Amino acid sequence: MARPAQADHFVHLHRVRAALLLVGFSLLCGLLLFYNFSSYLVHSRLRALSDQAKFFAQSTALEIQRSGGRDVAGILARRQANAAGQYQGVSFAVVPMDSSCAVPRQSRPAIDDARLVTAGPWTHLPAPRSVRPGSTVPDSRACSRTRIAA
Repeated sequence: MARPAQADHFVHLHRVRAALLLVGFSLLCGLLLFYNFSSYLVHSRLRALSDQAKFFAQSTALEIQRSGGRDVAGILARRQANAAGQYQGVSFAVVPMDSSCAVPRQSRPAIDDARLVTAGPWTHLPAPRSVRPGSTVPDSRACSRTRIAA
């Protein structure tokens, strides 16, 4: 017994609809996978930049500490020039602290411009004038009376 033409039409329509759903679902999965992977790449790059900035700050602070606080501007200028080769527009600032690291950092007054030492263009933001609240020193041996912003 032969099938009516109308039944073949419905079967064909059902197959086309199923194929379109599969294609749409596959495209949606591909798009979600792409966004997830791109988010991972951006997050990974930002973490690497943050780690690099922390390294610049710590190594500069150690060099200033080893020099006994002499020629801070020269050290900062040299470090900034070295970093500028890899990161265009990088800027450094040394923000002196008026108290020890054990004192909570909730309300530290901004320092005057005479004590602030900077290097670099600071085109993205003004140079910091105080240590930001909540800033911590992870190791008491690293506690010095100067914080570096990179």
